[in-house]
Amino acid sequence: MTSVSSRGVGETGIPVARECRGGEAGRMASDPLSAEEDRRRVLQRFFTPDGRLMTIPVRHVKRQVVLDHLVQRFELGVVYPESEVRALLSEAHPDHAALRRYLVEDGFLAREDGRYWRCGGTVDLDGV
Repeated sequence: MTSVSSRGVGETGIPVARECRGGEAGRMASDPLSAEEDRRRVLQRFFTPDGRLMTIPVRHVKRQVVLDHLVQRFELGVVYPESEVRALLSEAHPDHAALRRYLVEDGFLAREDGRYWRCGGTVDLDGV
């Protein structure tokens, strides 16, 4: 087994981040049904039907829901160059730099040497 440092590379060749917190999306309500309804309302309010983000939420809890939705565009286990991250986020909103910064700061994406990988967000276990 290959040992992994706090900023090293694991057996798969994917860099290992110092810390991936995974965000706080879905923590808006203690009841799972209520939380899912809150999530749905936030997504309807901030996204157009074709998937464009109309505005980046100011409130942290709502921004977490939006970021969790956006990180679903990134596949687990894939390392992305900055240009591809920019392209994926630009499809959703013109301020791709702010979205990228929020995704990294809030633990949805990790970054090292201009490479990014998903390390947080919800995962649909039914699709696995």
